[in-house]
Amino acid sequence: MAGKSSLVIDLAALGYNYKKLTSAFGEKVVCILKADAYGHGMERCANTLAGAGARFFAVADVTEGARIRRVLRCFNGVEIFVLGHVSKNEFVSCAKYDLVLPIGSEAAFGAVFNYGQKLKCYLQIDVGMRRYGVSVEDAMAIDRIINKARACGNIRFYGAASHLSAADDEEVFYTERAAFLNAVKKTGVPVSLSASSALEKNAIEGEYKRPGLCLYGYGEVAEKLHLKKPMSLYSVVVGKRPIKAGQAAGYGSVFVADSDRYIGTVPLGYADGIMRGYKGGCVFVNGRAREIVAVCMDSMIIKLGACDKEGDMVAVFSSEGNLNKLTAMAGTIVYEGLTAFCGRKRLKKRFVGC
Repeated sequence: MAGKSSLVIDLAALGYNYKKLTSAFGEKVVCILKADAYGHGMERCANTLAGAGARFFAVADVTEGARIRRVLRCFNGVEIFVLGHVSKNEFVSCAKYDLVLPIGSEAAFGAVFNYGQKLKCYLQIDVGMRRYGVSVEDAMAIDRIINKARACGNIRFYGAASHLSAADDEEVFYTERAAFLNAVKKTGVPVSLSASSALEKNAIEGEYKRPGLCLYGYGEVAEKLHLKKPMSLYSVVVGKRPIKAGQAAGYGSVFVADSDRYIGTVPLGYADGIMRGYKGGCVFVNGRAREIVAVCMDSMIIKLGACDKEGDMVAVFSSEGNLNKLTAMAGTIVYEGLTAFCGRKRLKKRFVGC
């Protein structure tokens, strides 16, 4: 039934966002393509961004990096940074697909140092996420790795990178930023620190800027730059039925009608990326807000007006930003709302603005 629904991706809007970001923050903008480009479709987004002039990309792992390299082989000067863990047995793929891999410890550096082929690398420094990288407090290890990497003919060293644990918290932001810059100030290496929400506060000369969510039209920076939201989700009313006051609908009688009214079925459920927590939020039937009263695996139930009918179009979210409201209703973040559509094979993407 999800074949009646479509995830529409406006590639022209994505290209517009990239150009606005480079205009604001310079040419060293690294486009984040992990998690299937935040659910937008990794390969098509990569091709669009490269066509708009992008030459720096970042992915979660080597598999994603290989996919992007295959798509972008016809573009010169493309660099693809891997953000997540890379094991020794993946070095061969890093070399084959010309990926820039992270060094997150002295042991990891040793493995790269001893590898037979030349590899591209950068140093990950942990400033507070406690996820990847050498601790910012271990200044001696940071110096050793950087000095050895720059001197090693087997390594092309790009510099140091980190990721803020709370870019929207002023105190945490400036504390982590200062610790990171202090750790690398003696080495003179290029650095990359920015998360999407920290771009304006973290203007380091020559730095690679790393916009994440804002590239896809969400967040404070996107609002300030009037960026567009490329992703929209549409479906259709496939059933309309009356329900009397006191009658229930949905698993566990999750909805009980407080008056005689109509309800309808939309063929999208949590198997398609619609969270159960969206209950209480709204979708739009022919432009009119209609409340979600139940979410099942393959469908959701919504309130309908007397004028609504089977076959009417349903906009779950689009450029108006309804996904912000739905994810807030579910007690989560837009990142999760967007990436919930990763790997949903029965929900087909339709690309426009090509």
